[in-house]
Amino acid sequence: MLLKKQIGKYLIYAFGEILLVMIGILLALKVNNLNEARIAKVEEKSILIQIKKDLTQEQQAFDFLIGSHNHSKIYFDKVKNNSIPTSSLDSLFYKLNIYQGFEPRNAGYIGLKSSNKIKSISSDSLRSAIIRYYENGLGTLTTNAKWEENFVLNYIEKYLIENNVPINEDFIIQDTTFITDELNKKKLNTLINYKIAAHKYLISITSSIRNRNISIVEKINNELVAF
Repeated sequence: MLLKKQIGKYLIYAFGEILLVMIGILLALKVNNLNEARIAKVEEKSILIQIKKDLTQEQQAFDFLIGSHNHSKIYFDKVKNNSIPTSSLDSLFYKLNIYQGFEPRNAGYIGLKSSNKIKSISSDSLRSAIIRYYENGLGTLTTNAKWEENFVLNYIEKYLIENNVPINEDFIIQDTTFITDELNKKKLNTLINYKIAAHKYLISITSSIRNRNISIVEKINNELVAF
């Protein structure tokens, strides 16, 4: 009987020890999980702040592009409508020869993508919006900027050479009579029409992507409030 009591006490003691060990393990796991979740949140916050910074800087580039395209479009519209002073025609070929390059500010995103840290963004909708913006939106702008460059190189500069346009090193022409004569010809008018159409399209597409940029920044701000 005494032996049975001793065995019973031992089993209770052993069970208690096992229970304490299990509780300790569970507490340690919980603390570890909390630490990992905290580290993940800190990393996610850092990622969102970096992307927000890149996007905000890019908005300035968009504003410049839109302003530049709009300025050129207004100029060419006036040329087409004969509502521009003859003296201002001296810069026609300079403006025709201008194209706006576009270098996306995507270094932060590329780094996140290559390290697979983009998955650290917990919001599926925000993560998808960021990926679409960088992969598709900025890709469209880069492609269009390249198209505009090729148009200038293949058509505008070719026209200048073939017609011996008397421009100086700054693409300014002193004899505006040459320009007024050329404006009576179809070829120059066709080039101007193409530039007007291109500027109109580039203003539209850049404005659309800028709006997407602003929308993502607003979503990031909402996410950051929760941290």
